[in-house]
Amino acid sequence: MPVFGEMAEVINLSAKEITVSLNGLKHAGKNKEAIIQSCIILNTLENKADDLHHIGLSELFEKETDTIELIKKKAILETLEKTVDKAEDVSDVIKTILVKLA
Repeated sequence: MPVFGEMAEVINLSAKEITVSLNGLKHAGKNKEAIIQSCIILNTLENKADDLHHIGLSELFEKETDTIELIKKKAILETLEKTVDKAEDVSDVIKTILVKLA
């Protein structure tokens, strides 16, 4: 399914933004805006992953005729989406850290 590749790209971009945010925390005061921007990007990526998840589910149930393949692909799709959800959770923790450092 093409949506798997798109979700993988969202995960890759999310990991890069987490890296930017975490590296920024070393000097949080001077990097605050960059960290906030990374958190915004992470939120946007999570929204995109949600959209891709819904599109993928729709395509899957419309096109897949093999029940076993449907179950496997649905599980993969849900795992990919949960991965991006966890990246957004990291963003929330980073924002909490920024508030506590202020």
